[in-house]
Amino acid sequence: MSNTLNNNDLYKLFIFKVIIFSLLIGQQTPDWIKNIPDDDNYYWALASIEIKNLSEKSYKDKAN
Repeated sequence: MSNTLNNNDLYKLFIFKVIIFSLLIGQQTPDWIKNIPDDDNYYWALASIEIKNLSEKSYKDKAN
């Protein structure tokens, strides 16, 4: 058994990559991400948190 890929395997790999790429590129950002809803019954927030090389326990201890 050879470890090299034949033309059929390369074709299948190419098609697989095209499908995955199409799925990833085809997804659009939901409207509610760009325009956060204004609803008094809910709190909406977008945040990015940096832990700056802390362990999970250290981060949680510091956050609390």
